[in-house]
Amino acid sequence: SEPVQVSLDAKGAIFLGEEPVAEAALPARLAAIAAEPAPPEGRRVYLRADRGLDYGRVMRVMGELNRAGLNRVALVSTG
Repeated sequence: SEPVQVSLDAKGAIFLGEEPVAEAALPARLAAIAAEPAPPEGRRVYLRADRGLDYGRVMRVMGELNRAGLNRVALVSTG
């Protein structure tokens, strides 16, 4: 199955796939993804973040992924 794509651009905006998501809406969106049937090997998540972003900003998104139970995360830096 396709991995979930979560991205943070250079300004810190959050995207699920190509769709922008407000930070306040992120927990509910991630919970909905986590509630979907997962493949036997588990759901993979790619977290892409601009290299120039504040580390804390990226870690807050990572924390939301973990709270939703999405913990097979690969970090990818861009920019």
